Amino acid sequence: MWKQWYGVVILGLSLSLGAGCDRLGGGPGAEQREANYISGQNFAMQGQKDKAIVSFEQAVLVNPSNAAAHLALGDLYYGQFEFINAAYHYSRYLQLMDRRGQKADITAADNLRNCEMQLAVKFSKDLKRDQTDLETDALRRQIAEKESLIQRLQAELLVRSPTNGVPGTGAPVSASEPGATTQPQPTTTANPPSNVGAGPSPGASGQTTATRATEPSRVTVQPEKARPAGRTHVVRSGDTPSVIARKYGVTVKALMAANPGLNPTRMKIGSVVKLP
Repeated sequence: MWKQWYGVVILGLSLSLGAGCDRLGGGPGAEQREANYISGQNFAMQGQKDKAIVSFEQAVLVNPSNAAAHLALGDLYYGQFEFINAAYHYSRYLQLMDRRGQKADITAADNLRNCEMQLAVKFSKDLKRDQTDLETDALRRQIAEKESLIQRLQAELLVRSPTNGVPGTGAPVSASEPGATTQPQPTTTANPPSNVGAGPSPGASGQTTATRATEPSRVTVQPEKARPAGRTHVVRSGDTPSVIARKYGVTVKALMAANPGLNPTRMKIGSVVKLP
């Protein structure tokens, strides 16, 4: 009787040792003997990668802990540059191997890191493109608002023009306002000279010499020139702090210091930037 039990034990150990020499570092090999996994391996060797993926996915569906199938799927998706799927199956494979305390295939960890790098680059470009589209729409709205504001300001400036009189009223400009012309009243003397019987002076055109002498000259008051305000720049499409600084011959640092609230990545078209 003991010989029969001894034979069974020896047979079990032989099967275990024979199945342990596989890619997964000495496991029992039951995962590789699963029908869907074997089918996937056959398709992969024949170059039919799509069918191989279907078979390996079925193997994972049957047994979600099939590390060998996860590794095979990771390799197939990685070869097709499907980095999201590849990263998932590589991560799942490494988790299963760590849980079992077994040594994982070294290429899986390297490929997983490469997948993460590729995905980081891809999604950063996508996010930047989406952000650019949103900023473009916002700029279009701001341009429309600024155009409306410019038209309103132009209308106000036209009304306030000196040729139109008092701003907003249309009344003539008074003598006390800049640009007005004063005409003082003729002065009279207490004892005006008597010119009774005197004829007009030659060339006076009916006006006496005394009257011409007492007629005041006209004085024109020149308007005070407005002091030039600080230099400014109206932001246009494509403007950045470096572009504006280069245009006016100033440094970006000085430009930013003159505009503490200026956000270089959120410059609105039509906004006014102070120049140092």
